[in-house]
Amino acid sequence: MNPRQAKKQDNKVTTNTTVDTKDIKAEAAKADTKEAVKAEPAKTEDTVKETAKKSSEKKTVAKKAVEKKNEAVAEIKKAVEKTTAKKAVKKEAVAPQIVVQYDGSEATVEAIVEKITAEYVSEGHRASSIKDLRVYLKPEDGLAYYVINEKVAGSVSLF
Repeated sequence: MNPRQAKKQDNKVTTNTTVDTKDIKAEAAKADTKEAVKAEPAKTEDTVKETAKKSSEKKTVAKKAVEKKNEAVAEIKKAVEKTTAKKAVKKEAVAPQIVVQYDGSEATVEAIVEKITAEYVSEGHRASSIKDLRVYLKPEDGLAYYVINEKVAGSVSLF
C-alpha cells in the first residue's frame, strides 16, 4: 500500500466510525429525551412542592414577624398605661384643700375661686376665657383681691 491508499483507507475508517458515532449519539439523544420527558413531571412536581414549601415558610415568617410586632405594640401600650396611671395618681394626690381662717370665720380656696368666676361671668365674660388667675387674700379686710388674664382686677368677700 502506498501512502495515498493508506490515507483513503484511514478516511473510510474515520467516515465509518463517524457514522457509527452519529447513530449512537442520535440514539442516546432520543433515550435522554425520553428519560427527560419522564423526569420532567417529577421535577415539576418537586418544584411545585418546593415552591409551596418556600411560600408557606415565607408566610410563616411573615406571621411570626406580625406577631412579634403586635407583641411589641402591646408591651408599649402596657408601659404607657402604667406611666399614665402613675402620673394620674400623682396629680390627684397633689391637690390639697386649703382653708383660710380668721377671727372665727373660714373659707376654702375653691369657694373663693368659684365666687371670683361667678363675678367675672356676671360682668359679661365667659368662664372659659380665664387663662390666668391670681388671688390675693387679705383676711383683715375680709376680701380676696384677684387679677384675671392680667387685665381684669376686682375683689370678692372672703367670708
